[in-house]
Amino acid sequence: IDYDSRLKALEEHALGSITSNDGKLYAMRRHLFRPLPPAVTDDLYNGLSVILGGARLVFEAQAVALIRKPSRGGFHEIKRRRRIVCRSLAGIFARPVLFLPWRFRGYGLALFINKVNRRLLPLYLLVMLMSCAVGAGKSMFLAACFGLQVAFYGIALGYGALGTNADHLPGFARRIGGVTYYFLVGNVGMLLGWWDFFSGKRPAVWEPNKGPGAAAEVEKGRTAGSS
Repeated sequence: IDYDSRLKALEEHALGSITSNDGKLYAMRRHLFRPLPPAVTDDLYNGLSVILGGARLVFEAQAVALIRKPSRGGFHEIKRRRRIVCRSLAGIFARPVLFLPWRFRGYGLALFINKVNRRLLPLYLLVMLMSCAVGAGKSMFLAACFGLQVAFYGIALGYGALGTNADHLPGFARRIGGVTYYFLVGNVGMLLGWWDFFSGKRPAVWEPNKGPGAAAEVEKGRTAGSS
């Protein structure tokens, strides 16, 4: 079982329900469905409808979905993450009652940590970068931290600038560059998602870029259902 699946299993064990479900494959009982408002992610909104309906949103590790693997690049990933963050925040804050601890116990806190606080990471990173930059002249430790951050983002930007030429890098350098680049574009997308949310913008429905040569991908352990 992969990392995400393990987290879902632990979350269900601790809370009785999970706080997120994969839109590729999930199911819910008909009577728990509520009409979808515009500009929300349907999978998360439907999952929260299950909780509000007094049922459990559970994890099924054995379910399998066969899909075509989407073709992604840096700008595609930024747009994808931007849309997901903005629309999911809209869906979450359309259901503020879920954060009432006397009604849903620890579920609201877990939802906040997973779907809100985790997406504040780019803001935390910006604060850390600026704090280290300001204090670099007075502290060797802060100067070292600032240098490491600049090097990390420099590697990510350099990898992105190489484009398809990055495929010619040695294996280790390619893996390091790919991880840093994916981390950077993901956080840029999240930051833009927050911007859209607070500015009232709501991205249109997403159309995944699935080219004719995209391979079928097996998605295991990323599904949910209501019970």
